[in-house]
Amino acid sequence: MGFTFYKKGHGRYARWVTAAGLAVILLFGCWDIYEGLGSGEGQTPWEVLGIGVTRDAISAAVVFVMGLSFVAVLTYGFQSRIWGLRGMGEKGCSFIDFLIDVEAELRKVAWPNRKDLVNSTWVVVITMVVFALFLMVMDRVLQLAMSSIGVL
Repeated sequence: MGFTFYKKGHGRYARWVTAAGLAVILLFGCWDIYEGLGSGEGQTPWEVLGIGVTRDAISAAVVFVMGLSFVAVLTYGFQSRIWGLRGMGEKGCSFIDFLIDVEAELRKVAWPNRKDLVNSTWVVVITMVVFALFLMVMDRVLQLAMSSIGVL
């Protein structure tokens, strides 16, 4: 009886990275909520474990905890039979299946070695310089052509 994960052990890294990214976004969002509510200015702080806590901080913390719960369910698909909770079910876990598939596909990628990466980088840099010079020359030619006919 307890909580179980949907397809436990599959897509572990993709789930962790996604959960961490969503948690960081959530943290910044809650900080923005806290700042938007006034950062507790003019409120009498309540003493909680020897720390003065305002209503604005509690509101942001509640949103953060609720958001983390949503992130956990979204990325791990908690399933349980306790208290009648059924979890997301098979249909609701398509996002988790997507994360599992992403990790499986990334394992198939043939990553370049350092030498190939450096060579490819130089090809891109040289190509960009050539295109930039070409565009600069074409811009100058068109500028001279337009000024010679009196448009510029």
